[in-house]
Amino acid sequence: MAAVWLCEAPGGQRVAVKWLDRVTPKIRSRFQRELEALKRIEHPEVVAALDSGVAEGRPFAVMEYVEGMDLRVYAEKLRLRPPAERAAEVRRIGAAICRALEAVHTAGLIHRDVKPSNVLLGGRDRVVLADFGVVKDLEAREETRVGVLIGTTGYAAPEQLSGRAVDARADLYGLGCTLFYLATGRRPYPAAERAELIRAHLRAPVPRASSVDPSLPSDLDATLSRLLAKAPAQRFPDARSARRALERSEAPTAAPLAGRRRYVDQLRAALEG
Repeated sequence: MAAVWLCEAPGGQRVAVKWLDRVTPKIRSRFQRELEALKRIEHPEVVAALDSGVAEGRPFAVMEYVEGMDLRVYAEKLRLRPPAERAAEVRRIGAAICRALEAVHTAGLIHRDVKPSNVLLGGRDRVVLADFGVVKDLEAREETRVGVLIGTTGYAAPEQLSGRAVDARADLYGLGCTLFYLATGRRPYPAAERAELIRAHLRAPVPRASSVDPSLPSDLDATLSRLLAKAPAQRFPDARSARRALERSEAPTAAPLAGRRRYVDQLRAALEG
């Protein structure tokens, strides 16, 4: 539907320009809805919309450029780190996404597509929620045909998949799926076939991340399971409550040394000396 270009603004600032490949009334309306939503949110952990316009008959949006990687790529790297470091990163990144969702929900919006590829990691450990292409404005009337899925199947809440009304707690389910992936390197329901994947989200028992990674702290494991509850009422009531649960930690343990063996040995010897 759109291509994203890395461009340089007149002042020398690097920006990301999202430019529609083709234009239909439906696509134009969705694109405009995304822009209007972003203009209602000013938060350091939500990607910023800087400008917009039309070129060659096709709308474009100028967004801030977040230099780094998305969470899907980072999850692969994180799997190589020690267990304590992985758990700490799941907490830190999860809390940051919660802060972004707090801003989104306060603005009367639901993201509806929280997933690893829509979370960007910038410099200085910055976490940024991006891609508001299927955002829902709670104050606007939306006509979605029965049987049309809004969101990404692997991360969509049961109420999204079944066509029921959604609220902010649908984003918490997407958060749970995202953090499960970050903690374990796999989705909660790894089925490849779409119909089987939908059935799993709707009916399969809530998976425990600790069954994939037994080193996961029990309190973090419980938080992820609550985020993945089938019924919205069984999840956290809001993003703030989820953030507080993620920020709680068990008794601190000694920080592990990780890196190339010879450097670790040299550092350990220096510390012991």
